[in-house]
Amino acid sequence: MKILLLGASGYLGNNLKSDLLSLGHLVLCPTRMQLNLYEGESLIDFVKSNGPFDRIINCAVYQKTGDALTVNGNMIYLLNSIINFNIIKLLLNINYTIQFDTIGASCAFSVFDNELNYFDGPLHDSVKGFALTKRQMAIALNCLKIDRGHECRIFVPGTLIGPSEQLDIEKKHFFNGTIFRAANSIINNEDFAKFGDMNAERELSCVRSVSQLISNSCDYSELLIKIQPDYKIKVGQLYSYLQSKYSSLKIKNADTLFKGVSTKSANVNVKFDLTNTIIFENCVEMCNIIDESFLYYLEQIKSKNINND
Repeated sequence: MKILLLGASGYLGNNLKSDLLSLGHLVLCPTRMQLNLYEGESLIDFVKSNGPFDRIINCAVYQKTGDALTVNGNMIYLLNSIINFNIIKLLLNINYTIQFDTIGASCAFSVFDNELNYFDGPLHDSVKGFALTKRQMAIALNCLKIDRGHECRIFVPGTLIGPSEQLDIEKKHFFNGTIFRAANSIINNEDFAKFGDMNAERELSCVRSVSQLISNSCDYSELLIKIQPDYKIKVGQLYSYLQSKYSSLKIKNADTLFKGVSTKSANVNVKFDLTNTIIFENCVEMCNIIDESFLYYLEQIKSKNINND
């Protein structure tokens, strides 16, 4: 199968590239220099010159997290809307049937409803700009699926966890960002700020398992595919584990920093719900992912420091 992978240098895209190649697919992964997703004609010309493709997978996104997500909400909405528009324009210009897959976000579900509505309903103010662009894409793809016959699918995982994410702290969600900050604090002998609502819960998906599911997803035909999260834990449980595992962490409270909100998705089955477990270290899988991520960030930070010297 000939596949165009957009956003291959990102967190999920990098894992997908490896998995798709291991399955024997021909995968094209254009860089930002080769393909500008903010220019519609650039995308159309690239596909015309390098196609036809059997499948296009879109992992491209302009993303910030934490305070940066709230402060840059309008910019996030604008830039992701442009990417969405240009992708839809491309799909309207393709004169052959294609499988198009994109990555959704759990924050696009209306957390105030009981039925997990992805297309309508109120959203958390802190993520509204980003979430609206995910809904925007879903509505457009639903129309394309009906009117043009393209096989369109949206994969919606929980918050992704696991090693291989970029070092940019503004692009890290709360859990990966916390693990990164812990590693950075130890290397640089700095205080480790502990902040947020310790009882806030998150539904987490291992990036490797999500990548493998999408890579082997030929049998899914519905538009919206909710990927079962692997774990559900509280913010406080992550801090407790890091504090017990890495005794050299110098913990301090920082109540003025970004305060997370709970994931309140209804009707979501989670493999391991650890929110009522006082000592969640018994979940070996989860602990292994945290430890792998910590060691990954440790090595990446060390390497960056050496290169900067």
